[in-house]
Amino acid sequence: MEQRDDRRRWPRLPLRLRVDFSPAGKEYLQGIGTTDNVSAGGMHFHTRDWQLVQEGRSLLITASGMGYSNHVALSRALNARATVVRLELPTSRDPLQAKAGVAVRFDERPRVESAGLSA
Repeated sequence: MEQRDDRRRWPRLPLRLRVDFSPAGKEYLQGIGTTDNVSAGGMHFHTRDWQLVQEGRSLLITASGMGYSNHVALSRALNARATVVRLELPTSRDPLQAKAGVAVRFDERPRVESAGLSA
């Protein structure tokens, strides 16, 4: 088995968040996906809307979901501009199953918004 040289600067967290994205400058085109992992430097997500994604393209991203801290539910939204560094094309020919993997690098520090909800 080949070992991959992992040169990432930031640890990855295995978070499942909804991702809403659009190509920068073409905000009328919108896609959705789900993250596999998130770090301070970027994220990896899967999407059926892979036709909107190209390596090197800039995306506007909002990742949102629920988490818990001290038994209090927290709603979080991460907003960022990111560059696609890798596009893993789908292997399935079935359009209902065809999801591509997308790796992005944040162009700037993401803005994280949170609001406490009732426990």
